[in-house]
Amino acid sequence: MVTVGLLAALGHHEELALHLRATRNTGATAEDIKEVLLQVAVYAGAPPANTAIKIAKSAFAELDAEEAAGRKAGDGKARDGKGGS
Repeated sequence: MVTVGLLAALGHHEELALHLRATRNTGATAEDIKEVLLQVAVYAGAPPANTAIKIAKSAFAELDAEEAAGRKAGDGKARDGKGGS
């Protein structure tokens, strides 16, 4: 979470997106990310926080789409008899 806050405050957008995607594997919630970005707004200013929020929304939307596509592909395999147990 510290890394996310620092990357957002420093404007390292590509690294921020990478670390936001990685939060899905750490147990950090979207609410945790919101809290960190709120602190970025308070201590680093609104412009870096606003940019980071846009990046977070985009990163999480991409992850959600990938997960939905994976679920949909898994459903198709189970129906056609090529997957599942």
